[in-house]
Amino acid sequence: MYNGHRIGIAAPVMPLLSRKSLLAIAAVTNVALNARIGALSSKALAKSLHLPPSHLEPVLQALVREGILKAVRGPQGGYVLSREQHRLTAHDILRAARTVGRGPGAIGRSKIAQGDEVISWSTK
Repeated sequence: MYNGHRIGIAAPVMPLLSRKSLLAIAAVTNVALNARIGALSSKALAKSLHLPPSHLEPVLQALVREGILKAVRGPQGGYVLSREQHRLTAHDILRAARTVGRGPGAIGRSKIAQGDEVISWSTK
């Protein structure tokens, strides 16, 4: 209590990242961690995140469309990073997550709103 008022969270807490953004970060992280093994299937990825594959697929498609992941076809297919880990940023992943469900080109690389915070992600 402070001056007769309870201190704490009285109102609902607004999440810092959307569910799609969190899923995109988790997906890219899992793909990166499994890079030495090879392509990670969407089924295995969904299982590791405790999700049905249908919930994850739109996020993976957006990550492929934005050039973060690459889809590999075939019996050993799945997803791999489309570039070196140190060339990916959280900003890239979050930008891709914002396009989920909006189709190709929904948010162009130069159309990110002014004031967006950029958080670099590197494995160095």
